[in-house]
Amino acid sequence: MFERKLIRLVILLLLTLGLIGWGCEKKEGVVDEGKVLAKVGDEVITLKDFNDDVNKLPPQARRRMTRVEGKKSHLDKMIERKLLLQEAEREGLTEDPDIIGKVENYRGRLIVQKLLGSMKKEVVPVTEEDIKQYFEENQAQFQTRKQIRVRHVLLKDEAEAKKVLKEVKARGADFAALAQKYSQDRGTKNRGGDLGYFSPGRMVRQFEDVAFSLENPGDISDVVKTPFGYHIIKLEDKKPAEPKSLEQVKGEIRRRLSSQRQTESQEKFLEEIKSRTRLEINEALLEEEAKPKPKVVPKPPVEKEEPAEEAEEKPAEEAEEKPE
Repeated sequence: MFERKLIRLVILLLLTLGLIGWGCEKKEGVVDEGKVLAKVGDEVITLKDFNDDVNKLPPQARRRMTRVEGKKSHLDKMIERKLLLQEAEREGLTEDPDIIGKVENYRGRLIVQKLLGSMKKEVVPVTEEDIKQYFEENQAQFQTRKQIRVRHVLLKDEAEAKKVLKEVKARGADFAALAQKYSQDRGTKNRGGDLGYFSPGRMVRQFEDVAFSLENPGDISDVVKTPFGYHIIKLEDKKPAEPKSLEQVKGEIRRRLSSQRQTESQEKFLEEIKSRTRLEINEALLEEEAKPKPKVVPKPPVEKEEPAEEAEEKPAEEAEEKPE
C-alpha cells in the first residue's frame, strides 16, 4: 500500500516538473524583448526600446534596418542621444524654465491632437453621392486654367530691340532663328526663345499683360519693357480654360468635404465645451495690450569726463618770492 502511494507521489512530482519546464520553455524564433542591447552609464537600452524607436522611423528608413549594419548604426544614434541627455541632466538643463515651458506646450498640443483625432471616427463619411452633388453645384471651381505658348527675344538695349523687331516682322522671317541669333535669354535662346505653355501669374506683369493680349497664333508684339530688358513676343498657341471631369477631381472633392466635416464637428464640439464652462475674459486688459507701444529711443552714451590733473604743489621754499 505504501509503495503504491510512493509511486503515485513520484509520478505526480514528475508531471508537475514537466509542466513547469514546458511552461518556461521559449518558443523557437521568439526573442525576449526585455533583453538588454546596450548599457549607457546606469541606464539600459532594451530590445523593446530599440524596436519601438525603429517603428517610429519613416518606411524608407525602416527598410535599412533589415541589415546588421543598419541596426548597429541606429543603435549608435540611440546611445549618442542618451549620452547627450545624461550630460544635459548633469548640467541641470532638465530644470531649465524655457525647456520646461516648451515641453509643457508641446505636451498640450499632442493631447489636443489626440482628442481631435479620436473625433474623426464620429465624422459622417463622404459618399459617392455627396461628391457628385458637390461637383454639380461647384463646376466653375473645377476647370483647367487658360494657357498660352509663346516665344520671345530678349535684348538689353531698346534701340537694338527695335532694329530686331523690324527683322522679325519682315515677310517670311523665322522668329525661332532670330531668337537664337539675337536673344540674350540664355535659358531659351537655344530653343528659339520658346517659353512653353504657362497660365496667368507665372511671368512678370508687364510681359504677361502683352502676351495674353495677343489674339491669334503668329501675332507678334511691339517691344515690351520689363525689369529683365526689352522683349519681342510671338504667340504660338492658346488653350482656353476647360471643365474637368468628375473622375479627375473626385479625390480632391473627397478631401475637401472630409476636411469641412471635420472642421464643423470640431467647432460644434468646442461650442458644447464652452456652453458648460465658465469663461471670463479681461477685455480692458486685452485692449490695453493691443495698443501700440511707444518706441523707446536709446539714449546716446554719455562720455565720462576725465578728472583734470591737479597741479603739482611746489615746495614752500620755491613758492616764496625771492627778494630783489
